[in-house]
Amino acid sequence: MGAQSLVSPARRKQVLRVLFISLLLDLISFTFILPLFPKLLEFYRNLEVQSSNTVLSRILSGLNAYKNSFSKPINDRYDIVLLGGALGSLFSFCQAIASPVIGTLSDRYGRRTALLWSMAGNIASVALWCAAVDFRTFLASRIVGGLSEGNVQIALAIATDISSDADRGKTMALVGACFSIAFTFGPALGAALANVTTVAANPFATAAGFSLFLIVTETVYLYFALPETHLVDQPTTNGTAHTEKRAPVKHTRTNSHSLLNITHFAFILFFSGMEFSLPFMTYDLFAFEARDSGKLLGFIGLVASLFQGGVVRRMHPLRAVQTGVASAAVAFFILSRLSTQKELYAAAFLLAITSSTVVTGLNSLSSFEAGSNERGEKLGNHRSFGQAGRALGPLLFCTLYWWAGRDTAYLTGAAGMVGVCGLVFGQLKAPKGLDVKKVEKPADLLAEKAGRLQRRRGVAKHGRLDVDASGVARVTGTEHASVSNVDGNATYRLPNGAVDNSPGRDVESPLPPFSWQAVPQESLSERFDWVLDAFTSFRGIGWTWERSGLPPPPSFVEDALGGAVNVVERPEPVRVSKTGVRRLSDRAALVRESAINLVIGYIVLDAVKTLGIHDRYMWGYMDAAPPAFLPGIIRQSFALTRIYRLSISCTAIYTALWFAFKLGPFFFCGVLGPRWIGLRGEPWMNPACMFGSFRSVLDHGLAGWWGGWWHQTFRMVFEEPASWLIARLGLEQKSAAGSLVSVFTAFFLSGCLHASGSYTQLGDTRPILGQMRFFFLQACGVTLQTFAARGLKSTGITQKLPKRLRQLGNLVIVMFWMYHTAPLLCDDFARGGIWLFEPVPISIFRGMGLGPKGGGGWWLWSDMFAWRTGEHWWDTGIAL
Repeated sequence: MGAQSLVSPARRKQVLRVLFISLLLDLISFTFILPLFPKLLEFYRNLEVQSSNTVLSRILSGLNAYKNSFSKPINDRYDIVLLGGALGSLFSFCQAIASPVIGTLSDRYGRRTALLWSMAGNIASVALWCAAVDFRTFLASRIVGGLSEGNVQIALAIATDISSDADRGKTMALVGACFSIAFTFGPALGAALANVTTVAANPFATAAGFSLFLIVTETVYLYFALPETHLVDQPTTNGTAHTEKRAPVKHTRTNSHSLLNITHFAFILFFSGMEFSLPFMTYDLFAFEARDSGKLLGFIGLVASLFQGGVVRRMHPLRAVQTGVASAAVAFFILSRLSTQKELYAAAFLLAITSSTVVTGLNSLSSFEAGSNERGEKLGNHRSFGQAGRALGPLLFCTLYWWAGRDTAYLTGAAGMVGVCGLVFGQLKAPKGLDVKKVEKPADLLAEKAGRLQRRRGVAKHGRLDVDASGVARVTGTEHASVSNVDGNATYRLPNGAVDNSPGRDVESPLPPFSWQAVPQESLSERFDWVLDAFTSFRGIGWTWERSGLPPPPSFVEDALGGAVNVVERPEPVRVSKTGVRRLSDRAALVRESAINLVIGYIVLDAVKTLGIHDRYMWGYMDAAPPAFLPGIIRQSFALTRIYRLSISCTAIYTALWFAFKLGPFFFCGVLGPRWIGLRGEPWMNPACMFGSFRSVLDHGLAGWWGGWWHQTFRMVFEEPASWLIARLGLEQKSAAGSLVSVFTAFFLSGCLHASGSYTQLGDTRPILGQMRFFFLQACGVTLQTFAARGLKSTGITQKLPKRLRQLGNLVIVMFWMYHTAPLLCDDFARGGIWLFEPVPISIFRGMGLGPKGGGGWWLWSDMFAWRTGEHWWDTGIAL
């Protein structure tokens, strides 16, 4: 990836302006038809239903034969739903075919040339719509439009041509903003023009005519205003190609194009089906007219444009994708159960976030993985996969909607979107060079930055190194590092020291030195703080016994601990451990990330609690029937019911812990910070999350689940007894016997910890047969899979399998094992009444009426705290 763009800032600004205006015209024209589809298809059906020789009548005849193949009777009004899905699929199928060709041609002949030819096809398509007095002509207009529409992908290629890596996300967000603005005004304008009839034979000719006017205007504007941004070989006077010799540039990829394309396909498959069925669902539930559908789509576009302009352009592309797919999953669940327009608009708000983030982020990630001579082709392939998903999505989703009903369709979509979340959160990585901006700065600028850091932390720029009689070195200033020469387990910290400006004693020290502090001897309060810190630091962050699963502290801290002098903080925003735990050095970035994740976690907790209220199993009734809102295929299946309940329970467990881990960095680094708690408020002392990457599970199975992905809060207290026992038995730590002792000791201690919690609960729990047995079985599963994997590796079988196949095998084994063992843990949680606790004070979903009748409204903690007066002082106080 090229770090810098060869385009001047003025040229880039000019091209972006042309790109923005042309895309806006194109997309507004494109969105005219979206709210018109139900009425438009209904018009053609009523027009041609009496004749058996028309294209539409033959399609409807085949549709009726397809419907009659099901035993379930289906109303004829749903013909429009399936017909609309088929038309959407046809358009996208044509796009899937044409996109790679258009992209390759833009690489070979230039972006401008390919774009102008694409515009010629668009003009022909809209002209056919203007003249579409029958369905056959309208069908031809959709086919021509699908085969010629290349504006978006070429615009993305142009945006990539003129942008450096640092500006790529902002430029892609600008393209995404065009979509958002177009969806704000285009559908509403199209719905308004549909009410104006100028041609009796085609009531929609006014909307089509205005769309044609916009397309022609855009084409003329592009012809005169758009320069070529992709240099191609030009023929010389003798007809031969003149090629400028350029040094080959090695392009390093972080995410394979196959992974990005599959993710794009899977997301669009579900999202496009929902997107296309939305007007039909509102027509079915609320009798929406074209004006109402335009208003809804306009609301989505408005929210998306605000989110795009205010948030997405500042977000990391990967984080944008993650935010979008999570919002989509929640929106699907709401759409499956909504009954009021308020709930509809709540889902629309989440869908607006999705529409403003996912595709923009994926396009940006794909552009980072493409070299300058292949951008058109790679972005064309990427779009082709998305359009293939869009071709299948409307057809499959509308068929499911038509056959099984709204609930089943949207719950299926929600399950699919959860699978997409697994791909996005577990597989996609940030492109190399995107997180860390390596900018060379002169020494004086680095010194100036160091001075600003010192002043911000309250450390004097010109400190004085002084060694007192106790052997403790201090840098004089307002806030300094205490350096101890005594060996032992210790932590770095910044106690205050006296200012001494004696002449000749000043030493230039941009950052204070760090060292290990043994048990303090001077002050009782400092000794108490030292002991309290050691007692509460479960993973040893900032201690000599810090766990290996954590990434190391910033390099300037390591340099100072190694004895370096005049250490200067270098740009190093993040360090990542081998298990995926991240350690940030930028306080603002850590606080911002924690705040966003806290909001997401809050919404997920509320959603999970709302779903759990409807299931009496979550109340502790083990034999309760599944909730009534689930589709019959789930309620009638023991396995599917178990999977649903395990998914809800495990999501609640994970999200609650994840939320708690995010609170720590936000509070200690964001609220308190170094000013109040010294070194403990530094961002690199507060890992962003205690959970690792899910890739550990894919690579190592159950061992990766418990040893890499799951939080390692108690790892030290589980490992140390095991190490002591292995030493007493005279075993090697990494031997087979040593590994067995280590694994079973750790899981035995974890089982004891969780069984103790189970014993103290009020319900009829099973501490030994439930939670203790669960963790014993995890030790068995880890051991069996580990030794089986070693055996297969020794035979050479594992090495011959593709990595993706090995990861799939690990995932299947983990899911199989959890399906059979996790009920021991989840059932005991339900018996003990854990799910009865209310985690959120204000419920978004129950406030919208998604909870049970009488289950509370927005505010839920009205009875959470109360003052209790008992007979004695020990039973008087605040009752929870």
